[in-house]
Amino acid sequence: MMKKTILSTLFISLSLLLITACGSNTKPDGGSLPASENGTSLSISCASYIENGDTEDGETTTIGLTNKAICVVHTVDGNGEPISGITYDIAAIVNVKALSTGNILSTEPITFTDSAIDFSIESVQPNDKLIIFPSSVASDPSYLGNWKVREVSGTTLTLDNIAYNLETTDSLDYVVGNETAYFPGFGSGSVHVEFPREQPVEDEEKGVFYFFLVYDTALMGERIFIGASTSGNRVGAAVTYTIPKEDDDTTPPDGNTTTPPDGNITTPPDGNTTTP
Repeated sequence: MMKKTILSTLFISLSLLLITACGSNTKPDGGSLPASENGTSLSISCASYIENGDTEDGETTTIGLTNKAICVVHTVDGNGEPISGITYDIAAIVNVKALSTGNILSTEPITFTDSAIDFSIESVQPNDKLIIFPSSVASDPSYLGNWKVREVSGTTLTLDNIAYNLETTDSLDYVVGNETAYFPGFGSGSVHVEFPREQPVEDEEKGVFYFFLVYDTALMGERIFIGASTSGNRVGAAVTYTIPKEDDDTTPPDGNTTTPPDGNITTPPDGNTTTP
């Protein structure tokens, strides 16, 4: 019989999907400087999770795609040195309720506005996620990445996050929504975040943090919007990932792969997508 094993393949390229952002240094020697003054930056990259099988004679054969992607957040300080010990919040959006350009305001609490869209009419609700993406004119880490919506009032969203170094900024590319959407002929399809039971120590010391995106078959070929941010005085990063179809070629180029942690994964309690 064929013994199934799990091999996850992840594209790690410094020139691919590198998004500048900041993160809080929670190491004991991190000091008291605000995150943005520490010069911390995050990047996110995702790739298909491939299942292989070992034959009885020791040969390996590819079984195919799983309904899973492996993602990595890489965090470094202002000198390019890796940072470990950070707690992240991860969000994934497949049900897009609004996708446009808006403004973030450094009010108390923080708010986000788009004069062209009535978020209430678009059915945006508390606990939906806002993800802000970098552009050629706006890429400060204090507002990039995912935010949690606390309240919805017309063209304004009140956000449930703290960012002490945030400044009011306009012309921000954003998406608002959640992880579950309706697909004709299938019904509801969703994506959720899972984490390895343990992050490999040697990778964590390199500033690397892994997580998984698990999705329904209906989402194959669809684009997922992904945000990562730090806890506390949040700063973050964002990226999009298109789920490959079953007949897509997912073989990565030589020399551009890495082996992630083992297949033991856990779903955080109560849907809270922070580190276990």
